[in-house]
Amino acid sequence: MTSTYLAAGVTFITEAMKTALSDAFTGVATDVTSMATIALPAAVGIAGLFIAVKLSVKFFKNVAN
Repeated sequence: MTSTYLAAGVTFITEAMKTALSDAFTGVATDVTSMATIALPAAVGIAGLFIAVKLSVKFFKNVAN
């Protein structure tokens, strides 16, 4: 039975692979940030609308009783 061992410090990840992975993660982070910048104001507005309706219904129920 033959077994193959790697010498200490041997890696299969090249500098080009590290650079490509780093660039990919940086690109994804940039895209996520830009999407959050676009979507966040709309999401806050919609959430505020639902909260306002819920509080209004609760207020008018309390006034009616």
